Amino acid sequence: MKTLKNVMIAVVLMFGVQALTASNVKIKTNGNTSVVIEVTKNSVDENIKIFDNEGHVLFYETIKNESYLKVFKMDNLPSGKYFVQYENESKVNTAVVEKTIDGELITSDILKISFKPIVKQNGNVLSVGFTNPKLNAVEISIQDLDGYEVVELDNLNELLIRKNFNTKKLPQGEYTINVRSGKDSFTQIIDIK
Repeated sequence: MKTLKNVMIAVVLMFGVQALTASNVKIKTNGNTSVVIEVTKNSVDENIKIFDNEGHVLFYETIKNESYLKVFKMDNLPSGKYFVQYENESKVNTAVVEKTIDGELITSDILKISFKPIVKQNGNVLSVGFTNPKLNAVEISIQDLDGYEVVELDNLNELLIRKNFNTKKLPQGEYTINVRSGKDSFTQIIDIK
């Protein structure tokens, strides 16, 4: 019982910290001609991307102000599904905008929220943390510049994953950290000195 209580407290704290760094994102249609993207309480390193069903990027912009409002015209685009993706340092939110054959725009709420891994270095300790609410099998791998795998961990399916690695014996240089969870994959490059 005490273990369950500690896990619940850790989950609340983790989501609380991510809520503090998360912006409020609203995606809506403006008639049948455009999509309105509004972001308030912007933190840092946030961006908006719109892409089509084939993955072609139609719009990309880094948000530089505390509040953001953008109207994206869609009247010249063919019918089909389009995706609006908001990304910050801790997560990726994706919404779907469908343009019907009649030209009507239908916008979903945020359909998918993917948490991003948090990678920190402190001296010779490399920490990788990941929130895994779907309890997917998560894989973490660390590779050097030549693609040699230094570390590989798989089948991690806890709610909160936190792994520490001692980098003291690794040669100096750049390393790639890959975290895979279900269909999501995240890559980050670090420099070990």
